[in-house]
Amino acid sequence: MSEEPLEFLQNNINNKVWIVSRNEVEYSGVLKGFDDSLNVVLSDMTVYGPDNSKTTHTKALIRRDQIDLIIPNLEDGRLQK
Repeated sequence: MSEEPLEFLQNNINNKVWIVSRNEVEYSGVLKGFDDSLNVVLSDMTVYGPDNSKTTHTKALIRRDQIDLIIPNLEDGRLQK
């Protein structure tokens, strides 16, 4: 039996995750929390823009309607397009 979404997120609390958004922005950070709607909170986060820009933030909330993909334990380095 495969993991359910909430179980998947719970199993990755305090682990590094990589999130790809619908607008081609990618986020790398430590998953600190989530809610039943699958909104997620990341800390120690780096944001990679579609123009190859890179910014850092200590903590941020990402709304579930912006998330296309969450990958656990992916080290630094953008996904290959």
